[in-house]
Amino acid sequence: MTENEIEIIKERLLDEFNRYRINLEIILALRFLIKSNNLKIKICPPERKVIVTDSSPKKSPDLIIHDSTQNFVLNEIKTSITSSSENITQILDYLDIDSILDDSGVSIIPNDYSLNLIVNMESYDNIRNDLLNPIDNKLQDGFSITIFIRSESVPRRGMIYYLFELRDNATILDEYNALLSSRKKVYHVDIQIEGEQLYFTNDPPIQYTIIILWTLIIPTIVRNEENQEFSFEESERVITNIFVDGMKIKSFLEKNG
Repeated sequence: MTENEIEIIKERLLDEFNRYRINLEIILALRFLIKSNNLKIKICPPERKVIVTDSSPKKSPDLIIHDSTQNFVLNEIKTSITSSSENITQILDYLDIDSILDDSGVSIIPNDYSLNLIVNMESYDNIRNDLLNPIDNKLQDGFSITIFIRSESVPRRGMIYYLFELRDNATILDEYNALLSSRKKVYHVDIQIEGEQLYFTNDPPIQYTIIILWTLIIPTIVRNEENQEFSFEESERVITNIFVDGMKIKSFLEKNG
């Protein structure tokens, strides 16, 4: 593998890392908030999918939670978003689901559900104006918008935190609404102390795979800092230890590297 090829791989991985890193941090922050506040809400595994009415492909929201009566909230995180037809279609799809798959892939018909779109504060005004209008009034009741702020704490210098605030409508879960309206800060250090992690047990989405490759695997296979020589073969053991089926990741590397 030439130096140029190595640089291309690194650039592509870094681009993907920057795109999805914050998404993963937000998922962990929300999971931490729910658990640390002892909410009676269940958090679905990361690979849980939903079936959209009249659509064959299964879709994976960023975070699915529900209560004991099968009231579900689909949380979709958009760190950057425009009013494109693709984004509008995705939101409309999530407002028209047929069922939610359990761990074994069996369909669960929700008692009720809603979609919570999580966006950064800077893009909130545009998103609110551009995305609410195309949504039918009957569907708007099931659609809420929560903003997030990612910032550095002054009292706890150097500690990055997230702050969430429910802005539009409410989700189907009252406990979750109260939590998102309380504006509690979630610090990285607290999540790390609790050992919060995301585990993918089968067919992890490519974007999350990229993150794990970059943060856990790439550092182990850079053998020479001067020449930045990579050896993907040496990383197979690490990959296998991280994922239940390391061959899927190996196949991804072979196809894309």
